[in-house]
Amino acid sequence: MPSALRRLFATLLVHCEVGNPRLLWEKFSSLLSEDFQRSYGSNEKLVHYKTITDIAQVIESMGKHQADFDLPTVCYEDIQLCKRVKEIEEELKIHVSPEDIIALSKLNTCQMEAYNIIMQHVRDQKLVAFFIDGPGGTCKTYMYKALLATVRSEGFLL
Repeated sequence: MPSALRRLFATLLVHCEVGNPRLLWEKFSSLLSEDFQRSYGSNEKLVHYKTITDIAQVIESMGKHQADFDLPTVCYEDIQLCKRVKEIEEELKIHVSPEDIIALSKLNTCQMEAYNIIMQHVRDQKLVAFFIDGPGGTCKTYMYKALLATVRSEGFLL
């Protein structure tokens, strides 16, 4: 329902002569952002950003700009915060396939040794880079899949 309200709000701004768009926003911003409030809880900056951005996109789809209506804007820091949150949401949505989960049990001794070293650094949250080299067909990708499956199933973000 709030997304329909945001579309209605944008339509009113673009096609009707709203005397004071800012006042209308202030009066109904809570209702316009209810879905984002449920999704993002107490993160007011993120709720504000998502609501304003959604309204701005609808306004722009009608050939106008948010600035034409004296609506609140979002600052650069808010945009960066929202991008980080979106990246985290995307990462958490990644499905780990059963094949990747069982890949760990099929690693050979050398792969398992490398796997254990890498996972220890991940669990200790040490920032290091590893380079895994080997001729084609030595199952490097297979080991990567086992690592990613473990990392994601343990809730770490990449």
